Amino acid sequence: MNDRLSALMLPGAAIVLPTASLAVHAQILAGADLWLGWMPAAVFAVLASGLLFVLEQARTRSQRDRVFNNLASYLPSQVAEEIAYSLPSSTIVAERRDFTLLSADLRNFSAFSEARSPEESAAVLHFFFQKAAGIIEAHGGRVHEYKGDSLLALWDSQDASVALQALNAAQKMAAEIDHISLSANTPYGLEPLALGIGIEQGAALIGSIGPAHRRTHTLLGDTVTIALRIQEMTAELAQPILLGERAARQLDAELLQSQGSYLLQGLTIPHVLFAPRPDESNLTSLTDSFGDQEQGADTQPRLRVLAGGRSA
Repeated sequence: MNDRLSALMLPGAAIVLPTASLAVHAQILAGADLWLGWMPAAVFAVLASGLLFVLEQARTRSQRDRVFNNLASYLPSQVAEEIAYSLPSSTIVAERRDFTLLSADLRNFSAFSEARSPEESAAVLHFFFQKAAGIIEAHGGRVHEYKGDSLLALWDSQDASVALQALNAAQKMAAEIDHISLSANTPYGLEPLALGIGIEQGAALIGSIGPAHRRTHTLLGDTVTIALRIQEMTAELAQPILLGERAARQLDAELLQSQGSYLLQGLTIPHVLFAPRPDESNLTSLTDSFGDQEQGADTQPRLRVLAGGRSA
């Protein structure tokens, strides 16, 4: 409020000060026949006030841009812009749109957090969020929210190309985050940290709800619930990535394997789930390795040893 008053007072001073100088000069000239030379002072007042006004406007703009950038770091830039340049409202401000959703969760993170300090847990979450956000954005999506040890990402359509982008992002996340980094950070004696990713397409309501003094930006609808429940099924089916029927329908059948029909928690209609087909080259390599062992060859299966446990 004070900044706004100072910004308004400066141009007012540029008008008031020269006018006051002219009035005082006229009164002294008429009463005492004395010339004070008011013009230099008036010109100085106009120039000084104008300069101060420009500086104040620049400072105000800089502060506004900084606040907007900070807000955009917590919300998508489009949402941040809508919030920053609109008045608060206590009504529902939302619209129904088609999305492709990706829900990713760190499995076994609660047990991990119990065995590690809060700083270490925060470091793992920070790594996961930062790496996942980069992969999702590189594949045309954006992170809608971080919640606990999970995130929800979205793409603004539900066509075949976007479904493939979401699947590629999920596979890259599983390759670069899950297999490379998470297992090595797991304390000894605990199940390794792992990623579970669920993908589905459909309509959802996106926008702001809540009282005017405490709004929240949210994504609502059965598509969101289904995506979250599909992600939860990754642990039960021992699959890092699962897709729902609508997303799978957009993709080449050769890319996926049906996992069967399941009644997802809290829902009443069964859903058929799909998983990406495993890389046949990896399966062939593993089969050949074990085949050599059975034939009495000296070669041993090439198994990767994961580092873990606590330091002494």
